[in-house]
Amino acid sequence: MNEVCRELWRVLRPGGTIVCEMQFERLKRLSQWGLLEESQWDPMRYMTCLEPAGVVNVKIEWKSDAKVGEYQLVKARRPVEDKAFENPDETMRELEMQIKKEVLIAELLKTRRKLTKEEQDILDEEILMKK
Repeated sequence: MNEVCRELWRVLRPGGTIVCEMQFERLKRLSQWGLLEESQWDPMRYMTCLEPAGVVNVKIEWKSDAKVGEYQLVKARRPVEDKAFENPDETMRELEMQIKKEVLIAELLKTRRKLTKEEQDILDEEILMKK
């Protein structure tokens, strides 16, 4: 499922919307016949896979219709700007530096000691990244 969600994100144009409709009675019958497992159409499974894939505004709408019964719409949108997903290595490096900086500042506030050269470089690199 994670791979499917990443592929949906990849082929969806920036700003585009994904809509997935599921009819519960039909899915229950398919599960009873052994063609699907209930975990394959669990709404929370969609939520937990779509968001990490990079889509935003993931929503589940519960609907009812006289002809088809209860059904569900899962909607999500690919952000217009998603630079974090275009270069994941750079995003990870930035996140790592942010965490190092926060840990360093917390420790310095606690111990009130002088910075080492390496610690100063960490703080300087963070400042340079913002310029």
